[in-house]
Amino acid sequence: MNGLGEGLLNSAPQKKRTIASLLTVLGIVCLVGTMIATLAVTVQTRDDVNSIRSTTDTTFDKMDRVSMRVDEMGGQVDQLSIRKYAVPYVPPRKIQWWRGTCWDFGTLSVVEHQYRLQGLANGWLKENEFLKISEQAYANTTLELCKDPKNKDLCDMPGDQVAWGSANGGEVPLLYYFRDVYKTHIVPWEVCPYIRYTDDSSCTNLEEALATGNPITFEMTQFTSLYDIPTIKQQLREKGHVMSWSVPLHSTYYYRPCFDEEVCKPGTDTCTPCPLDKNFGTPCCTVETRPCYNMEGEFFQHGQLASNAGHAMTIVGYNDDFMVKSGSKGGFILRNSWEDGMVSFDEFGTSLRPRGSHSIAYWMKEISEMDERVICPNAHNPRNWYACSGGETDAAKIIPHCVSDRAAHTARLARQPLELKCIDADECIIGADTSYYALNTTTIGDDLGHMCFLEYNKSTEAGRTLCPSARPIDLYSMIFNVTEEEEVANNDDLCGFYFFPYELLEHAISRLTGFFVNDFEIEFDECAYLHNKDKCPDKNYKWVESSMREQQAMPKFTSAYPNDIPLERLWKHALDHHRRTLRHRRPSRSWSR
Repeated sequence: MNGLGEGLLNSAPQKKRTIASLLTVLGIVCLVGTMIATLAVTVQTRDDVNSIRSTTDTTFDKMDRVSMRVDEMGGQVDQLSIRKYAVPYVPPRKIQWWRGTCWDFGTLSVVEHQYRLQGLANGWLKENEFLKISEQAYANTTLELCKDPKNKDLCDMPGDQVAWGSANGGEVPLLYYFRDVYKTHIVPWEVCPYIRYTDDSSCTNLEEALATGNPITFEMTQFTSLYDIPTIKQQLREKGHVMSWSVPLHSTYYYRPCFDEEVCKPGTDTCTPCPLDKNFGTPCCTVETRPCYNMEGEFFQHGQLASNAGHAMTIVGYNDDFMVKSGSKGGFILRNSWEDGMVSFDEFGTSLRPRGSHSIAYWMKEISEMDERVICPNAHNPRNWYACSGGETDAAKIIPHCVSDRAAHTARLARQPLELKCIDADECIIGADTSYYALNTTTIGDDLGHMCFLEYNKSTEAGRTLCPSARPIDLYSMIFNVTEEEEVANNDDLCGFYFFPYELLEHAISRLTGFFVNDFEIEFDECAYLHNKDKCPDKNYKWVESSMREQQAMPKFTSAYPNDIPLERLWKHALDHHRRTLRHRRPSRSWSR
């Protein structure tokens, strides 16, 4: 080897050490630079979030609960990391009863909420106060406007009836189309209380209320239509008020195995082939058509999507991490205008339909399941019936578990109904001497529930187990019902909210038509508030004063077990509401399935 090569060999270790040192220095410089950049982004992002929070606070004045949840575990935050959000001060739900006026309720919920937020922000309302606005008067004004031939194109929508003299079917954007009229023609509830059961949109006192100086006046400064999930979520956070939600509803289909060849004979029209992806044990099935929601207030898809009808609701929030019973994760929280419980006759003409709902706090996962049952017990929901078998399968051994004082005490602690009664003579025994108790539930076939019950005769103290054929879980509420002693209604001030999964919404958007969200920006005149009546002597505040309401505050739950809160105090409001509902309810039609 020559001298040059030998010199190179001798200098190699030194050069390697020099290069290694340089790489170390460069690595440190890059790391410091990255940390500085990350810190800058983090500070900027935190400033953005703080700006959002600041805007929210100044707009809504004080908030009892945090309405925005931000995950800052990673040190960096952006809009996409806000995984759940709900607007504050949402007024109680109102029920449309037996009429197709969801569009009416979905529209005025926006007006009521912005009236409340602006009143709170300016100190014109107390935190628990809200103004109840008249859906009856709004429908009356809308029908009058739609009678005019020049407005026909604005009123005549596919499937709607407002262009033809009926309030059974309308659209939320009408508030925008006729804003120059509505800005002085929306009136308080007591001007025209809602008529529940007939398609009657008369409003006796409307003319007087408008002629004597209706204080409720406003200007609509902005109207926006939204169609995709990210934009809806962003708009909800940025505006901080509810928005109207219009969506196509669909039917769901369940397959029930049929083993009786006299009812469903293979090779004939009476036999619907069972799906091949599940083991039904028979080639023939019957098809059960159900609505697209369950008694938990969850919308869902089961099988194919078949369009049913359009429905308007109110979007109040979202939670990306809530998982519904069907397995879908993430969705929107909606205020609905449907009655809870065993609805004797609904807006679609169905004579019996079980329904349930929850609170905003439940969908936001801010309280436990047991906490929720204090305010929204959903007593008619079979999922909530207390199972008292004690692990036994023999009826003689089960009876002591179910009819004991201990079982009654435990069920009460769990806020779950224990004793049931039969309401379907084809399936069980109707009578004061016979009680029923839920024992267990299994899932079989096409996601059907198979529930077993104890049938107990109080006179003979004898009993037997009864297991009706498998069916969707909700349908057991059409065989059994809670006794009057155990029936506790949902709290209308806090319940009434449903959950619409993102996955279902995406399917509905791609396969059906008619989904959109409307956002209105409304500015009320200061004379619209009773607080300022001395400034506005030309206004008549009689109807405003009589239409002011107080909303019950959300209980302050401290643990998963609300044992420190007396049941009687929390349930008194619900019981009082239930008694009022019974007094005003039309006699039930015959039970049918």
